[in-house]
Amino acid sequence: SQETPAAAAPVPRPFSAFHNPFASGAAQRASPEQLVRYTFEAVEAWSFERGIGRRPDETPLEFARAMAVTYPELTGDIHELAELYVQITYARARLTTDCLPTLRRIWQQLTHAAAPV
Repeated sequence: SQETPAAAAPVPRPFSAFHNPFASGAAQRASPEQLVRYTFEAVEAWSFERGIGRRPDETPLEFARAMAVTYPELTGDIHELAELYVQITYARARLTTDCLPTLRRIWQQLTHAAAPV
């Protein structure tokens, strides 16, 4: 069977194009919603580069569960990120700064895991 180009997921920009907003100071100028979107996009890029990118038909929560299988150390934070992303994307919720420690931990884990060996 031949796969149609429309069925292919778009290739996200490389993880290296994302910069830790907590290290750069950008987090202080961004809303929690902006930080959640940016972090979710970075996680998508990071996972894509490891061969477990988000499929086009996969919800954010399904994506988080799939990531947890391969990266169990990220399970809690990635699931929380997916829930926050769902809240702001689909429910148009406003977030408080309570989510920032989770986002900071995700960035620390991603940048540590992305560092050259």
